[in-house]
Amino acid sequence: MTKTMAVTKGRSLEEILKIIRKHNISIVGENRIKEACEKFPELTGVEKHFIGHLQTNKAAMAVNLCDVIETIDSEKLAKAVNKAAEKLGKTQRIYIQVNISRENQKGGILEEHVQPLIETVSSLPSLKLEGLMTIAEDTSDQLAITTQFNRMKKLQKKYHLKELSMGMSQD
Repeated sequence: MTKTMAVTKGRSLEEILKIIRKHNISIVGENRIKEACEKFPELTGVEKHFIGHLQTNKAAMAVNLCDVIETIDSEKLAKAVNKAAEKLGKTQRIYIQVNISRENQKGGILEEHVQPLIETVSSLPSLKLEGLMTIAEDTSDQLAITTQFNRMKKLQKKYHLKELSMGMSQD
C-alpha cells in the first residue's frame, strides 16, 4: 500500500495543519531537528518521521519527538539512538537510509553495507528496524530513477522489511 508523507520543511504550522486536514495526511516528515522541535509537539493524530541527516548529539531530541527515524546510516548513530530510546523506555522505530544513487552529496549507506548495519541494529534492544529509506538521483532520466527504486524494492524483499520510503529531492 502506498502512503503519502507531507514534508514540513520550511512550512508554517498553519500551512501544515491545513494540508493535513485538506488531504487527510497521516504521516509528516521533517528533515531539520530544530524545525521538528518547533512543529511536532503541535501536530496530533499524525505519525512523525525524521527524514534528514541526524547528528549523534541530536539523537535524544529525535527520539523524544519522532515516531520513526528514517535516516540511520551508521553503527554510531544507531547506538546513539538506541541509548536515547533506552533512557526514555521507548522502542524507537527506524529505517536504514541507503544511498542507492551512490551520489557523494547524499546521505545513507551503500547497498553493500546494508546487511552489516542490519546485523548491528538487530542487536540493539531499543530499536525496531521497520524499513529502508532512499532519495533517488536528481535527474530527469526516468529509467535511472525507476532502476534505483527497483533496487530498493529488491533490498526490502531480501531483508524481509515491512516499509520502504522512497522519494525525490524535489517532490
